[in-house]
Amino acid sequence: LLHCTNLYPTADKLIRLDAIRELEMNFPDAVIGLSDHSLTNYPCLGAVALGASILERHFTDSKNRFGPDIICSMTPVELVELIHGSKIIHNTLGSGKYATSEEEITIAFAFSSDKKAS
Repeated sequence: LLHCTNLYPTADKLIRLDAIRELEMNFPDAVIGLSDHSLTNYPCLGAVALGASILERHFTDSKNRFGPDIICSMTPVELVELIHGSKIIHNTLGSGKYATSEEEITIAFAFSSDKKAS
């Protein structure tokens, strides 16, 4: 289920990424995403941070082509950037505020050092 606006291009203030959360609340069993017609990858990256699992953007091999959606189509370089950024954001989401096993050694050391200083 994709949140979408039908403006080419869509101005940032009209994208309304909060709709991602609203769709998740109203359709808890659905896979949620964004169909983006903006000029940059930022709305898609924001959608990933909000939990979107699907991203849709128009694609072109050249901005020199003619067509109503070329202005909001991403290039091969922008596609690579979107994939890379999405992976980083997805990996940083985690699953809540808790200490990871990698952090526990440092935390234990910090508390141990604090007690020794007293």
